[in-house]
Amino acid sequence: MDTERAVGHDSGVADDDIEKLLREIAAMDAQGASPSKGVEPVASSRDVQPATESRSPRVRWALIAAVGSGGAGFIVGSLLWMLPWVNGLSTGIGAALGGALAGLVGGPPGWMRR
Repeated sequence: MDTERAVGHDSGVADDDIEKLLREIAAMDAQGASPSKGVEPVASSRDVQPATESRSPRVRWALIAAVGSGGAGFIVGSLLWMLPWVNGLSTGIGAALGGALAGLVGGPPGWMRR
């Protein structure tokens, strides 16, 4: 085994060959920055569409109000367990329905409409 090759002192490539390769790479990089002539970009079959919200702001606000009111109603109903016919589930459902109705009628706040 040749020790100079193993250590990497002699690569077997002349310096002028390396310079020539570096010039070719630089020329390719310069061409890559500008659009190549004769080659058109391929359009993908799946164009990216911007995300659009299918629900109106009023419906989104009603859903937010229903979740918030339902959670608060469940907590309050769970704390009032000692009252007859009151539990967390019934008050949570009632509060969620009330919150959704209020959200639909009242509409979203101004900051959500923007």
